[in-house]
Amino acid sequence: MDQTTHNLPAPPRADGRASLKARRADNMDLMPHAPSVSLRRPLHTSRPHVVIVGGGFGGLYTARGLARTPVDVTVVDQHNYHVFRPMLYQVATGLLSADEIAAPIRSVLWKQKNTEVLMAEVIGVDTQHHLVQRQESDLPYDYLILATGAHYNYFGHDEWRTVAPGLHSVDDADLIRGKLLRAFEAAERLATYGQAEPDLLQELLTFILVGGGTAGVEMAGTIAEMARMALAHDFRRIDPRAARIVLFEAAPRILPGYPEQLAARAHQHLEYRGGGRPADRQPDGSVDGRRRGLAGGAMARRRHG
Repeated sequence: MDQTTHNLPAPPRADGRASLKARRADNMDLMPHAPSVSLRRPLHTSRPHVVIVGGGFGGLYTARGLARTPVDVTVVDQHNYHVFRPMLYQVATGLLSADEIAAPIRSVLWKQKNTEVLMAEVIGVDTQHHLVQRQESDLPYDYLILATGAHYNYFGHDEWRTVAPGLHSVDDADLIRGKLLRAFEAAERLATYGQAEPDLLQELLTFILVGGGTAGVEMAGTIAEMARMALAHDFRRIDPRAARIVLFEAAPRILPGYPEQLAARAHQHLEYRGGGRPADRQPDGSVDGRRRGLAGGAMARRRHG
């Protein structure tokens, strides 16, 4: 007999009553030492209440700075994890997985006895009554800190959002990675079916990035590495090394916030990697619905259609 059957409750007797042994098994608590479900004691309600909206770098550093102060802190974020955004481009290109750059906010702040974390979406602020507005209920505050982060600028072309997603979250990174890989797969499929016109293949394998800051430069270099190294031998009909990466920047040079010498070295490194042709100007409204990609380093990939 299989040993796993030894701990199963006995079948009910003919009179419908289970045996005493079966009843004891049915009533067995698998976690006898687990605490009962109850509300814990609230934070010191007599102390000032600080609400921090946003669990990014600004929100977390602020919360940790208030660890030893006589206040109660509530961190509110629509996600319950913190993303190390400088590494998002590596998730977008498949070098890292999402869990390698994300950490639960509760784990980061668990030692702070005066801090609690709420996963909720903030929809507004009532400054007159000192209330943070949420879908479920309002959250009162004495002091409010908004650390919601930055958003990508589409330079007056909001229609680009649907074809060029930004690199702002893990979901964005997953979407971009899928777009990149599908571009190579589409080119391989057309080549297999004998529809591989050179111009069409080059169009499919042309990736346009808008923004020559750190995210755009890192994405351009990493896409080049992916095409020329990671995917170089994975396809039979196409050569991924033929991918073309174009980086647009409105400033006279890439990395305008860095010293000119460092920017020049980054420029040379991109050209060495085959990571693109840094353009002299920012694209205008000619980027239309046929282009797809990511913004801010916004990338647009032209697609057939």
